[in-house]
Amino acid sequence: MGVDLTPDKRLARRVVRKYDLRPPIDIQSLVNRYARLTIMHIPFRGVDGISLNLKTPGKATHVIVNRAGSQFRQRFTMAHELGHILIPWHVGAVVIDHADPSRSRPPSHWTMDDWTMESEANSFAAELLMPHSWIEKTVSSTTDLAEAHKRISLECQTSTLSAAIRLTQFLPENVVYAAEKDGIVEYSGRTDGTIASSLERHVEFPNDAFSYSEQHYESRIRGQTLHWWRLPREIRIVTTDVRSWRDILDSILHDIFDNDQAVIHKKRSINGVIGYANSTCKDKRNVDSIVSACVQRLRDRPNYHAVVEHDSFSAFIRKRAEDLASRGPQ
Repeated sequence: MGVDLTPDKRLARRVVRKYDLRPPIDIQSLVNRYARLTIMHIPFRGVDGISLNLKTPGKATHVIVNRAGSQFRQRFTMAHELGHILIPWHVGAVVIDHADPSRSRPPSHWTMDDWTMESEANSFAAELLMPHSWIEKTVSSTTDLAEAHKRISLECQTSTLSAAIRLTQFLPENVVYAAEKDGIVEYSGRTDGTIASSLERHVEFPNDAFSYSEQHYESRIRGQTLHWWRLPREIRIVTTDVRSWRDILDSILHDIFDNDQAVIHKKRSINGVIGYANSTCKDKRNVDSIVSACVQRLRDRPNYHAVVEHDSFSAFIRKRAEDLASRGPQ
């Protein structure tokens, strides 16, 4: 899978080629080529780094990195600040050019240009610390996504979250991931185009997460368990239930709820989710594809747990998918 080549990424790739860089990038030496670097305590909450005298004529840029962050956060901050230095149009607004907090604007007052430039600096940093050519070789060398994730984090010396986000940019749709520590979901995500929702963060890790997946990979690093799943494009369900999908859904909901209003509310919610799932399905005449889309949207979402665990859920989804497929694209 390729990665959209935005100007900030092109610039990072030029830097990698210019200095023939390989992971782990010596980011501290690289920043020192373009600015004076100081690692020290920054007494302002939420500030990872500051660039002073950014693109100020006659003055050398001074980058200050907060030593309170982990080594991985410090490395990413250095790369982020280098992005501000090297991206030509990054001037003034985003980068704190002074250490007086009374003169700097809080994030709530940032403009769209501010957020865009911060995003570009992050994109530059990820491309620099985890070079695309190196990632492509890593991805092509193994089918085990958890091991690829672990290798990126270890060899590029980045946080596992940064490594996960970077890895997803090289993978197809229908892939989800999560990091678990002490039985709690620390973070989660998915690749572009994936229908399934990510796991909820900071809650107990479900042992049966994405049980319908085609493959599940696990790896351990720094006390975390990295989980990656490849989800099926199609799910085949066979049923002998002769009832209509409406009758099956009514039966399921009345088994779960004893309140008619709750049944009506949940029915609307489920039909809304299924409508969205069908709209994202590429082959709207393929029953198994529609089943997969519906299962991915409903499964692993706590508010639908009782429904998907019901004995008649599979029959309902099959009948609903058949009805949608018979209509084809709307």
